[in-house]
Amino acid sequence: MKEERRPGVAIESITYGEDKEITNQDNAISDTWKIGDEGRNLFEEEFTMRSEHEDKDETWFHLTEIALYHGYLIDNICMTKISC
Repeated sequence: MKEERRPGVAIESITYGEDKEITNQDNAISDTWKIGDEGRNLFEEEFTMRSEHEDKDETWFHLTEIALYHGYLIDNICMTKISC
């Protein structure tokens, strides 16, 4: 099975006209990353929003380290504010 670099996720919080706050997330699932018709890959990670992110107006997620000419299907994304 051919293995390739694994995509990651960046959580980016912004307020227009101010500096961005970016946190890079790696996949907590350590399975071999499959490519082509070899099946789906799972990506799972928890993100705890620090005040540097919470103080911004918007929060986005971005795929990072993606391979050219590959398709990506994103499903079941949940960003939920949890009171502690």
